[in-house]
Amino acid sequence: MTVDISQATLDVIDAIKNKKQIQFVYGSSNCIRELEPTGFFGDFEGFEGKDILLDAHRKFHFRKVTEWFGIPQPYELNITVDCFSYPTEEEVKEYMEDILEDIRPLVYTIKPVEE
Repeated sequence: MTVDISQATLDVIDAIKNKKQIQFVYGSSNCIRELEPTGFFGDFEGFEGKDILLDAHRKFHFRKVTEWFGIPQPYELNITVDCFSYPTEEEVKEYMEDILEDIRPLVYTIKPVEE
């Protein structure tokens, strides 16, 4: 997979400016890395920052990034429960626990959170 280095560079700049994390796959590993970038090195050969999982400062070359996710988009999950009277918080909790235990069909929507 080819990574758009221009977009990745813009994402790193945005993440630094707004103190956000970026996500990407690096090298031959298939795990998604999460990084709080602090800057670039070389002539924009790569970027550096705090690796969240390792809790250590690391450097990454753009040419070794195999997949780019950029700044994660927060999502809001809304679950619809049909009720015939106003439920208490405890009743909602019990109903949700029953759904999870029985693996009943669940109606839900997912939408990006506007920033």
